[in-house]
Amino acid sequence: MGSDIMTRQLSSWSVNSCLFPIYSCHGLHIVTLEGLKVGKSAPHALQRRLAASFGSQCGYCTPGFIMTMYGLLEAKNRRVTMKEVEDSFGGNICRCTGYRPILDAFKSFATDAPRAVGDIEDLPKSCAIGRRICFETCHQEIHLSLPDDGEWHKVYTIPDILRILQAVEDRSYIMVCGNTAKGMYPYDNDYPEVYIDISGVRALRTFTLDTVLQIGANVPLSEVIEILRKTAEVRSDFFYCRQMANHMEKIAHPAVRNVGTIAGNLSIKHRHNEFVSDIFILLEAIGATLTILSSVGSIKIVGVADYLKINMNSRIIVKITLPSLPNTIHKFFSYKAMQRSQNVLALLNCAFLFKFNANQSAIVNARLCFGGINPHFIHATATEKLLVDRDLFNDCDIQAACMSLEKEFLLDWVLPDPSPNYRKMLAIGLFYKAVLKMCPDDKVRPEVRSAALDIERILSSGEQHLAPTMDQVPVPKLEALAQCTGDAKYINDMPYMPNEVWGALVCATEASATIVNINTTNALNMPGVVAFYGANDIPGINNCANPMLYEEESLELFSSGRIVYHGQPIGMIIAATLDIAQAAAKQVVVTYRRDTGKRPIISIKDALEDSKNNPNRIGREIRNAVEASESGLDTAHTIVGQFEIGSQYHFPLEPQTTICVPTEDGIDVHCSTHWVNFVKIIIAQVVNIPENSITMTLKRVGGAFGGKLTNAAYVAASCALACHLQRRPVRFVFSLETCMIALGKRLPALTDYSVEINELGEIQKLIHEIALDYGTSIGDPLDLHTVPAIRNCYDNKYWTIRGHCMKTDTPANTWCRAPGSLEGIAMTENIMERIARTVKRDPLDATQKACETILARMEPVRKDMGDVPWRELTHECYKRSIPLAAMDFHQPHDDPIYHVWAAACAQVEVDVLTGEVTVQRVDIAEDVGKSINPHIDIGQIEGAFVMGMGYWLHEKIIHDHITGELTTRNTWTYSPPGAKDIPVDFRITLLDTMDRNLSSVMGSKGVGEPAICLATSVCHAIRHALDSARHDAGLCDSWYDLNYPLTPDHIQQATGTKIHHFKL
Repeated sequence: MGSDIMTRQLSSWSVNSCLFPIYSCHGLHIVTLEGLKVGKSAPHALQRRLAASFGSQCGYCTPGFIMTMYGLLEAKNRRVTMKEVEDSFGGNICRCTGYRPILDAFKSFATDAPRAVGDIEDLPKSCAIGRRICFETCHQEIHLSLPDDGEWHKVYTIPDILRILQAVEDRSYIMVCGNTAKGMYPYDNDYPEVYIDISGVRALRTFTLDTVLQIGANVPLSEVIEILRKTAEVRSDFFYCRQMANHMEKIAHPAVRNVGTIAGNLSIKHRHNEFVSDIFILLEAIGATLTILSSVGSIKIVGVADYLKINMNSRIIVKITLPSLPNTIHKFFSYKAMQRSQNVLALLNCAFLFKFNANQSAIVNARLCFGGINPHFIHATATEKLLVDRDLFNDCDIQAACMSLEKEFLLDWVLPDPSPNYRKMLAIGLFYKAVLKMCPDDKVRPEVRSAALDIERILSSGEQHLAPTMDQVPVPKLEALAQCTGDAKYINDMPYMPNEVWGALVCATEASATIVNINTTNALNMPGVVAFYGANDIPGINNCANPMLYEEESLELFSSGRIVYHGQPIGMIIAATLDIAQAAAKQVVVTYRRDTGKRPIISIKDALEDSKNNPNRIGREIRNAVEASESGLDTAHTIVGQFEIGSQYHFPLEPQTTICVPTEDGIDVHCSTHWVNFVKIIIAQVVNIPENSITMTLKRVGGAFGGKLTNAAYVAASCALACHLQRRPVRFVFSLETCMIALGKRLPALTDYSVEINELGEIQKLIHEIALDYGTSIGDPLDLHTVPAIRNCYDNKYWTIRGHCMKTDTPANTWCRAPGSLEGIAMTENIMERIARTVKRDPLDATQKACETILARMEPVRKDMGDVPWRELTHECYKRSIPLAAMDFHQPHDDPIYHVWAAACAQVEVDVLTGEVTVQRVDIAEDVGKSINPHIDIGQIEGAFVMGMGYWLHEKIIHDHITGELTTRNTWTYSPPGAKDIPVDFRITLLDTMDRNLSSVMGSKGVGEPAICLATSVCHAIRHALDSARHDAGLCDSWYDLNYPLTPDHIQQATGTKIHHFKL
C-alpha cells in the first residue's frame, strides 16, 4: 500500500515478498497477515470465513491465499466479482484442499455472490491511514551504500536516471521496478553493483491516446491490461487491444503483474533470447515501436524485433507506441499454449496480424510471429510473403501456408521443453485455428468449426452430499483460525537464537562418477562462512537407510566418494545466513572422474536393459508375489502390452526444515517430519550419540504427503551433525530445488502384462510382470502396497503378479500419497480399458460384470438370510470373509483390516489442436465409514483427487539422459495444478457402507489416499475423447499406448492429427 505516483492517492496492490526488494519498500505501508486483525485480536472477516469454510488443512499456504484476496479487495475498493476472485490465485499453490473450499470462501465476498453468503459488509474498512493525498517530501532521491561496495539509488525523474547511468561507467547495474525477473533468472553469485529503482518515475508511467496509443515503459502490466481494454471499448481502430489484454492476463499472476512492467519483460527477452515472452510477440505482431533514450540524451525509435539487436548499455526504454489498425481491414489473433491454466511459461506462443484489401478478398500483408521455436525465430517470413494476394479461405491456400510453415520451423530442443514434433504441429495448428476463426461460417464444414474456439472454462462450483447416517454437525478444526491469522507457528517461524548459523547442501553436478577432489577454498574464504562438512566429518555411521524396515541398504548422508545420481549430497556449508550458505555452496568446486562410456541409468526400461549385464540393477524380487494355481479354459483373445507411469514430487508448501540446538547432554531437534522415531534413530547413528540424548519437538507440519517420513532424515541428520560439531544452534531449510534434486519422490512403475479373455471380456489368465523404480536404494517397502492394489476389486483367482524392485541412478524413491496403491490400481484399470476395447464393450460393462461376479458370491448368503436390507447382507458377507469390491490400505498388524469403497466419473474436453484439457466435471462417491468431521473428509478427498490430476496431467519429472540432471526442479518447469485446473463442476458424496473401521475413533476411515487413486478416471476420459479425434482423423479403432503424464504434447501427438487434415 502506498501513494500512486500519478494520482498521489493511496492505492493498494499485492506483491511477492520473496521478489520485492526491501529497499523498494521505502515510503510504503506494508500489510501482512498478522496486521489484518481488527484491533489486537479480532480476526479479519477473510480469516474467519476461510477458517469456517474448511479452507485450511496443513495451513502453510493459507497466509498467501488470504493476503492475495485482501490485496484484490483493496485494489478493487472491495467491489469484486466471483470471476475476478477465481482468476486471482495463479500465484498460489495448495496441495491439501483441492482449492474448492478456498474459492468458495472467498467468492462469498463477491458482489455477484448469492446474497445468502455474500456479506461484504463484514469486511472492515480500509487501513487506518485512509486515502489522503501524499506529501511531496517522500519523493526525494535516495542513495544508499550496500555491502560489497554496492549502491542503491531511488530516483523520480528521467534526468536522474541518465545522470546515474553516466556515473556508473563500467560497473554492472540493473534498473529495478518490480524485480520480478529475479524469480525466473536469479542472480546466483553475479549480483549487480548498482541498483537503480525507477518505480517512482512519473514520466515512465503515463499513457496517451491520439492517432496512436503510447504507454510508458514502467506502467505495470495490470494497468496496461486495463488501458488496453478501455482503449478497445472507445476506439474501433484499436480493436486488437482487447485480445492483447486477454492474452496478458495469462502472464504470470496478479502479484507479478501488479509491479512487473512492459519494459521489464522486454528486458528479460533482450538478455535471454530463449525467453518465450508474450509481451514481445504481441507487440511485434502489431508493429509496435519502442522509444529508447541514451544516457547522453539521444533518442531512437525502433521496432520490437530490432530492439533485440541494440546494445542497451546506458539506455532506457521510455515508451511503447501501438499503431491504429482499422478493424475493417485488419484481423488480429494471439495464442498461448500452456501446461496448466495460470502462472506458467508458454509451451509456444504466437500472434498474427492480417491486413486485407478493401473488400477482404485478398491479404495485403501478414505478420506471423512465433515464440518457442528457437531463441532467434520471430517471423515466419517466407509464409508471410506467400500469403500476399491470397484470400486464404480455401483448402489450397491453407495447405500451402501450412506446408510453408513446416519448412520454416527449425526447432531446437532444450529440456524440459516438449518435443520439436509437438511444437511444430502446435504452431501450425494455432495458425489453422486463426484461419478458421476469421473464415466465413458458410465456408467451414460443421465438424471443424469448433477447432476455431478455445475451450471455455466457466466459473467452478462444487456440491457436497453426506450419507443420511452422518448427522454430526461439521466443525472447523481447532487450529484453523490460528492458521488463518498467522498465530500458528511452523518450525522455521521459531525466533533466531544467539550464535545461530544456517546450513546448505553441496550437491553433485555429475552422475555415475567418482569424486576426485573437493576444493572448498573459495567457499570458506567468503565472509560469513563458518565451515564445510563432508563424509569424513561424520563421527558415526554415514547411512540414512531405514534400519527399522526389512532392507540392509546403504544410503549415505554425504557421498564418501562414489556419485550415483546428479544432485546427490556431497557435504554442507555452514554460514551466518541462508543467503551466504547457499552462495558458498555453489563455490565449492568438486572434481569428478566419470565412468568411461557410461551414461546414468534413469528410467525403468534402461534399468531392465542394463540388468542383463549388471545384476545389481535388480535389487530384489517383490515380496508378496502371487502365482495363480489355475486358469480359465475359455480363451478367445490374448492381449500383450506394457504400461509405464512416472514419478511425482510431493510438493509440500513447507520445505524440509530442521532446527537443532545443543544441550548439555545432547541435542534438541525441531524437525518437520511425520516419523519422529525414525528421524531420531538416524540422527543417533550419524552423530554417534545415544537416542535418549535427543529430544524431538514438533507442533505441526506444513504438508508432506509422504515426503517427510524417511526423506526428513536427510535434513535432520545434516542439521544435527553441524550442531554437534559446532556446538551452536543450526537451522536447515532446504530450497525447493534442493528438495527436488537431492531427495526421492513417488516411485515410477512399469508392467509387462499378458491377459487371456473370453468373448465376454472375462479374464481367463493374467500375468503381471512389474518393475518398480526404487532409485539408488531399496529401503521403504513400497512393493507391499502395490500387489494388493493391483488386485483391486476384481476377481483375481487367475492372476499372477510378480516382478522386481529395480535400482536406477536417481534419488532413493519413497512414500508418496497412496504409495504403491495408485500405481497398482492404474495398472489394472489400464488393462480393463484394453479388454473393453478388444471385446468392443464399454468399460463400464466390464465393471458391471465384476459386480455380477460379486453378486454371485453373495447369493448363498442371500439364500440363508432371506429378503434382508442390502446393508445387512453386505455386512454378513464381510463377516464370512467373502471378497467384495474394495481397495485396501493397510500394513500387516494386529488391528482389523478395513476396506475403502470408492468410485469416480470424469468428463473432459480436449483441444485436438493444442492438446490442452479442461476437466469439466468429476463426481466422486467414497465410503468414509462413520465420518468424524464430514467437511474435513470432503476436503481430503478433493485435495487428493486434484493431486492425482496433477500426477496424470501436469507433473512431469524429466531428467537429462546424458548427464542425469533433473531439468524440472522449480515452479517454472514443474507444474502442480492451480486453482483453475480443478474440475469445473466438482461433486463429492460421502457414503457410509456400515463397513466400519472398528479400530478407529467412531469407526472412521482414512479418506485421503483412496481418492488420489480415482484420478486415473480422468485419463480414461481423455482416451475416449482421443478415440473420437482419431476416428475423425481416419485412424483405425485399435489400441494405442499413451505416454504419461498426459501433458498437452502427449495428448496432441496421440490425436493422429496431421497437416493434411487442416482444411475447411
